[in-house]
Amino acid sequence: MFLRLKLVMIAIALIGFISPATRGTVKEYSKAIGQERRVERGSRIVVRNEFGDIRIVGSDRNTVEAVATDLNSSLSVQVSITEATSGNKKVFTVSPVERQRGVGQKINILLEVKVPHDIELEPIYIRVGNISINNLDGGVNLRTDDGNISAQRVGSSGGGFVEAKAGSGNVDLSNINGDVRIVAISSSITVHCVKGDVVARVSSGQIAVSNIDGDVELNVSSGSASFTGLIHSERRYRLKTLSGNVDMGIPDSVGFTAVLSAYSGQIEKDFQLSNDSQTPPSRNNRRVVGMYGDGSGRIELDSFSGHVRLRKIDAGSATDCQKSVRRRD
Repeated sequence: MFLRLKLVMIAIALIGFISPATRGTVKEYSKAIGQERRVERGSRIVVRNEFGDIRIVGSDRNTVEAVATDLNSSLSVQVSITEATSGNKKVFTVSPVERQRGVGQKINILLEVKVPHDIELEPIYIRVGNISINNLDGGVNLRTDDGNISAQRVGSSGGGFVEAKAGSGNVDLSNINGDVRIVAISSSITVHCVKGDVVARVSSGQIAVSNIDGDVELNVSSGSASFTGLIHSERRYRLKTLSGNVDMGIPDSVGFTAVLSAYSGQIEKDFQLSNDSQTPPSRNNRRVVGMYGDGSGRIELDSFSGHVRLRKIDAGSATDCQKSVRRRD
């Protein structure tokens, strides 16, 4: 009699323990060391890490996979994946679970996530840490106040552009299928092989871009701005610095109209421009305006305190962006 009553009471207790976890529209999976969940097409994924770096890689699988590592101890860290519904879409949130730490101990967790190539990522923001994105078919919005941003083989020509914001840290983007927008405070910015427009601005640092299919606009308050590679007809290339040098190296295969300005620096050019007009070299506020070939491209190089140089390079030295193909996992 007492044994039967005891079993009934245990069953009631178990029911009361399990039921609350199954209520509502949000599911939280067990805090396992590694997680893998199936995601439907059209779902959104939120990736968060308050304790360190984020790495995201596109995959051919229709799942989201996540692992986390404590870089201080090289031990695995529990990962949480929650599932919720927003409108008619499912939203998966991926984040590491904070480990117990001693007084004054700094947590440094690397969160690595694999997602479907065509998934929609919510904007990613971390206060301190690095963000790395690789192999996605859509656009991304990335921001870190103190850390580096890296993105390769990302974006889409249908409006999925890449946006990066950095406080203190480097930005490195390459093989982007779409437009690029970058804003940074103190940063070294490198952009390579973009099938769209590039607009980048940094307060202190440098911007170096190469092989861009669309328009280019670079603005640097203190530092250098440079462009290297092929230019295209009817495209506009505007590089401007307040304190620093401006450099552009291009082949002579496409005509352009150039406006070169330097207030207190020198202007150097390897191209013989027709209709070349310039202020006397002994005066400040030097300015050169001229046309090369059919004048179809538009080049504006401007430095308030620094040198301006328009170089001629061999067409064969320009990197072939087609050699970099998207990896399928």
